[in-house]
Amino acid sequence: MGQAPEQEARGRQSAATSGDITSGAAHGAAAVLQQAASETAEVALISSTDRMARLGRAVHGAANEIGRELPPMGDYMHSAADRLEGLASGLRGKSIEDLVSSLSGFVRREPGIAFAGLVFAGLVVTRLVSTSH
Repeated sequence: MGQAPEQEARGRQSAATSGDITSGAAHGAAAVLQQAASETAEVALISSTDRMARLGRAVHGAANEIGRELPPMGDYMHSAADRLEGLASGLRGKSIEDLVSSLSGFVRREPGIAFAGLVFAGLVVTRLVSTSH
């Protein structure tokens, strides 16, 4: 008919232990995935800052050439290149957590600008995707 009280208690304890093991394994797997994602993002950040710095140098080179014919345009391009290189320098050495924290603080302080930036980024991505087809 029914199980003995001792058997029922052991069954409940076994189920609880089994649930704890499963929960622990899930938390462990999530931690490993989070660490892997963080490391991948760090590598991507380093690569991006290097590309920004190289792009800044390339823009300086182009600004030198254009500046010979159109000095005001060359000055403008040098200024843009300086900002790009400054951004790369500012990002270098920061962790993803630092950047996320800075970004969330900016969004809290300037929600309108953040929203406009997201809309602009969406338009750029949409344009890039539509022209690639």
